[in-house]
Order: sequence, then structure tokens, then C-alpha cells
Amino acid sequence: MKLHCLQHSKGEEAFNLAKWAEEKKHPLTVCKLYEEEKLPALSEFDGLVLLGGTMGTRDEPTYPWLKAEKTLVTEAIAGGKKVLGICLGSQILAEQLGARVYKAPFKEIGWFTLNLTEQAKQLPLFKGLPTEFFSFQWHGDTFDLPNEAVPLVRGNVVANQGFLYRDHVLALQFHPEISWEGIAAWIKASPEEMAEATTQPYIQRPYQMLANPEKVTEQEKWMVTVLNRFFKG
Repeated sequence: MKLHCLQHSKGEEAFNLAKWAEEKKHPLTVCKLYEEEKLPALSEFDGLVLLGGTMGTRDEPTYPWLKAEKTLVTEAIAGGKKVLGICLGSQILAEQLGARVYKAPFKEIGWFTLNLTEQAKQLPLFKGLPTEFFSFQWHGDTFDLPNEAVPLVRGNVVANQGFLYRDHVLALQFHPEISWEGIAAWIKASPEEMAEATTQPYIQRPYQMLANPEKVTEQEKWMVTVLNRFFKG
């Protein structure tokens, strides 16, 4: 399966998702939108991955390439392509499917407990996976569920953490792809947000985010299982 990643910001890479693709021998290409690289044609990929980013879905005036990206996403969905959206990517999917994207009540940065919905527990996509698990978050926006979307994952702070649309569109608000090195790099690149940890209740301090390496390992196992099933790899 030929996969193509849309990368919105420098440093917001595919991380462990790229590692999975290499191990499964799925060709993976990347379009660095922040460098205004050319978007692929629909014929150039079987599956599309929308990564996270520092911008929001409403920031087209500052990032005009968002408009062209959204057009490609809509065409990929209509064409039955497999589409995975992570963080900002999940918000773009929600928006393109007609749902509202808006500021969350709180920023979530760090490790938080998530739960599978009752609907998700019935899906082969999550068979045998824990119904409660830790995952890494770094976002300030959230979304409403699109019509026909199946809610998959719920959070205690930001409720909507994932949905499935017509079996070929998967949106995940959290970051299952992140590596240990990626977390450390994001922390180093975000001194202003790290300073907010003293006033924001759901922004963890660096030592909290880096305290338990086994969380990254467990999250990667979860991601690999879901990706294998979703992309039929």
C-alpha cells in the first residue's frame, strides 16, 4: 500500500508511524506543506495520513496551502481512499465532513487516560485492545462529531478524541505516532507552552512527560495494531 503523509509543521513528523510503514514495506512519501511542496495526485497514493501542526483549521489566511489540502482531503474521502488524521489532521477531517472545530476548554499537553466507546468495543479495529489506555496529547482545539461518524475514543478533559467515518476515514485527536525523541524535541521547541504549566491544569511539566518510557512503548504497540487493521497491512 502506497502511503502519503501531509506534514504541516517542521518537527511534526510521522515518527513511529514512519517506522511502522518501513517495517511493513509500505512505501511512504511526505509532502512538507510548510515548505509549500506540491500536493500529490489521488493516483499517487492508496492511503493518506494528515499529521499534526502548530496552526488551526481556521488559519487559511496565514497558511493558504490549507485550502488546497482540504480540497485533496475531500477528494480522497469521496474516492474511498483510506485517510488517517492525527491531531490537526483529525480536526481537518471533522471540518471537511461538516462538523465544527473550535477551541477546547483547556489545552491538553502530556499523557492522559482515554477510553474506548461502547461502539468502538464492538469494532474489529479495536478487538483485544485495552478499553482504557494512556496516550500522548498536544492540542488546544477540539471538534464536534460529523454526521454518520462513529465515536471511538473519549477523554476526561476533551471528550471527542476519535471517530470512524464509513470504515475508511479514521480521526485520532491524540498522538499515537509520537516517539520518545519526538516528545523531547517538542518540549525543547515549546518554551512558552511549557511556561503555561504553572497556570494551566492540563499541561504537564517536562519531567512528567518524560518520566515513563514504557508509555511510549505501549502506545506504539496500540498504534501498530490499529494501523495494521485499518490499512489492512
